[in-house]
Amino acid sequence: MGAGSDQSGQASSLCSKAPPSGSNRAKMNANGPLNMSDPLIRALDHYVVLDPIEGEQILTAAETLVWLELQLSRLEQLPEDLAALPKGTAQAERLLDTACALELEPGFTVQWFAVRLEA
Repeated sequence: MGAGSDQSGQASSLCSKAPPSGSNRAKMNANGPLNMSDPLIRALDHYVVLDPIEGEQILTAAETLVWLELQLSRLEQLPEDLAALPKGTAQAERLLDTACALELEPGFTVQWFAVRLEA
């Protein structure tokens, strides 16, 4: 299984920018290839995170890693590639580098996208 996918859900693998509303983004699963997001976007220091309960938040890269660690802690079973890593930051960094959405349970998906903030 790929990063961010588990028995109950899948993670999106097209993460270089937020998708247009209502678009059908490709989903990463055990049967499909993992397309890495644009590495230049990963150099940015802020992310917008979307949570169906808490709504939209803008976080620093460090805060996004902590937020991802919390999201991963909600999963009953981690994907194999994340489970093999040390718990915590290493798993969150792998997820940040390989996906931009995580379905925690059917119908409950969290998302994150790198953004550039203008001063």
